Amino acid sequence: MKVSKIGIVEDSPALATSLREALAGEFPGAQVLAWTSAAEFVGSLGQLAAEQLPQVVLMDIGLETPHAGIEATRWLAQAHPGIQAIMLTCHDDDEAIFEAFKGGAVGYLIKEAPVEAVARAIIEVAEGGTVIAPGVARRAIAFFQWLAQEKKLPQGLATRPNPPANGSSGPLSDRELEVLGLIGAGQTYQQVADRLCVSLHTIKTHMNNIFKKLQVANKLQALQKAKLSR
Repeated sequence: MKVSKIGIVEDSPALATSLREALAGEFPGAQVLAWTSAAEFVGSLGQLAAEQLPQVVLMDIGLETPHAGIEATRWLAQAHPGIQAIMLTCHDDDEAIFEAFKGGAVGYLIKEAPVEAVARAIIEVAEGGTVIAPGVARRAIAFFQWLAQEKKLPQGLATRPNPPANGSSGPLSDRELEVLGLIGAGQTYQQVADRLCVSLHTIKTHMNNIFKKLQVANKLQALQKAKLSR
């Protein structure tokens, strides 16, 4: 897929400018838009025509409040599900990044990442893939296990016929759990594919399915909480 429209939400003007210029070089002819706050991003996006909307957005987690980027990502997933969000962080904050993934993000990058790595991540998520950190994968496993143990498996998610009483991963299949565990151990998608003797495409498909389940589970869990609080 050709990437022709990219968005940047970053409260550091210097970094936003640097990223914008670098990405213009990596994606010649692409439109690169930048916003300095979550509020500005949300307000501006509603004024853009469909053909002007970015395909991928690089979203700083912090912005004007510590988790403004996460909230903006949740809004984006609801309002514009076709736009893919990659979270930008200054350090490995697995908890915050995981919350962003639950909210709809599909990628994660350290702000100091080389522009080539940023470009690869943009292409990956634009083509329907994910870019995650090992800590996020481990938190995903823990989240699904918690759902199973608390018997809070959201309706509509397929579960294994007879999940084990201890350590159940709930909606995850045995192979999905295996793949996520290897990613959590620090292996790359290619290394996991080689170890399991499958194609790289198969591993990417497993990861995409896992994070679709993660986002659905998170949404339904939130709805359940809302009903209980009434």
